[in-house]
Amino acid sequence: MIGLRVDITGRKLAEQALRASEERHQLALAAGRLVAWEWSVGDARIGWGERNEQIRGPLPPGVADYPDFRDMVHPVDRERYLATGRRAFEEIGPYHCEFRVVWLDASVHTIKSQGVVRRGTPGERDRIFGISQDITDRVAAGEALRESEARYRTLLETTTDAVLMVDDTDTIRYANAAVEALFGWMPAELVGGGLAVLQPERLREAHRDGVRRAFSTGERRQNWRAVEATGLHRDGREFPIELSFSLTQLGGRRYLVGFVRDIEIRKRAERELQELNATLESRVQERTAELSAVNRELESFSYTVAHDLRAPLRAIDGFSQVLEDELASRLAPEERGFLKRIRANTTVMAQMIDELLDFSRIGRTELSLRPVDLDGLARLVAGEISPDYANATVAFADLPVVDADPTLMRLVFVNLMDNALKFSARVAEPRVRVEATTAPGQIVVSITDNGVGFDPQYSSKLFGVFQRLHSREEFEGTGIGLATVARIVTRHGGRIWADSRPGEGASFHFTVPVRGGEGGPRAEAAVKAGP
Repeated sequence: MIGLRVDITGRKLAEQALRASEERHQLALAAGRLVAWEWSVGDARIGWGERNEQIRGPLPPGVADYPDFRDMVHPVDRERYLATGRRAFEEIGPYHCEFRVVWLDASVHTIKSQGVVRRGTPGERDRIFGISQDITDRVAAGEALRESEARYRTLLETTTDAVLMVDDTDTIRYANAAVEALFGWMPAELVGGGLAVLQPERLREAHRDGVRRAFSTGERRQNWRAVEATGLHRDGREFPIELSFSLTQLGGRRYLVGFVRDIEIRKRAERELQELNATLESRVQERTAELSAVNRELESFSYTVAHDLRAPLRAIDGFSQVLEDELASRLAPEERGFLKRIRANTTVMAQMIDELLDFSRIGRTELSLRPVDLDGLARLVAGEISPDYANATVAFADLPVVDADPTLMRLVFVNLMDNALKFSARVAEPRVRVEATTAPGQIVVSITDNGVGFDPQYSSKLFGVFQRLHSREEFEGTGIGLATVARIVTRHGGRIWADSRPGEGASFHFTVPVRGGEGGPRAEAAVKAGP
């Protein structure tokens, strides 16, 4: 028996090293999401390595195999893909190609391939050994980045604000087109130079200190908050600017990015507005002083006239009474009627004079504000005027305590409630309602009747002195009562108005400002005016 003993230790070690190398190779491909492939010249098919579904996509259910890879290349990219392969074989050079493939699920993916051509030994074909990677996400991210950069560049180049970017040496690294209109310098002239050229000399050192502080400490006190500053034009002219800036980081470096706006027109408009306001304020003060003087003169005149009319009026009334007493037996009935008419008119005139004096006095009297119980005040007034309106019913609801002048507020209720009772006296069941509601910062008091009412188109005449909507023969009165009410309400800081329709009654409303703790409501009650 003849035997042969061969030591294959070296071969085993070589095989182990080869397997280890192959494992490392596959790990590297997997880590980089790379797929190895082999393409022989003249062969339409490609030999794929592991994980090739990363390039060709998963096989749908029921599909046994992939089509020819050339047919999977996007039609737009197919000819370029094939031409790149032919050129690599012809030139025996490196292979680089980026193209799109259409997977069997119709999704489109961008593939990056690269490889090297290896000459075949006699009887073997030349082959390309390569790797491919799906870079669809990277391409999409790159396109999104380019679109974003294009949008921002368009924004920066089309905005009317000057945009400047400076580094930590106070050197301008970017300037948009708007700087030329604002400062007179072209962007190319500014980039690479210092920012000092855009500032008056007296402000440059303070600016440099601020820039150094921002970069050394990261302090961003402004952080896009606009501040006003002074800019320097190329022609030496100073002008006001509005500046907003913040620190930002680009490419590992920090920059100050600032937006600069010319506010010269705005500042000029502000100055003109201030001057106009000052002029208007001066004119208002002048007109107010003139109006106050005229009002004082009118009040003084009204008071003087009313006061001086009393003496001759008393004489007329006195002599009329003497004539009536002494000559009554010798006068004809018509003549006695004339005397009675004279005396009646002197009585009306005296009442008008008294009310005119009261009206004038109200404008001069200082308010004495104190808590006033409107509920008690309204009931008291209703009791005082009740003998003249025995059949009327007066209802009260939600009347609060307010801060007011009690004497003047009593006049308000006397006039308004007397008016309500007077103008509803001719209906079968006269009713008057006094109530209050709360509004922001005020109490609204309303006095409503079911009387004759009035045409709302004449409501503006209600609160004028001696203005009447009904004749004295229909309803007695002097025409001063509502004017007095309006003046009192106005002096308290309120307002007064009325709502009505002919034959449907009227509602008079006035407001009284409220302060803390005022305006407590009360329970509703009704009283009969009269015994």
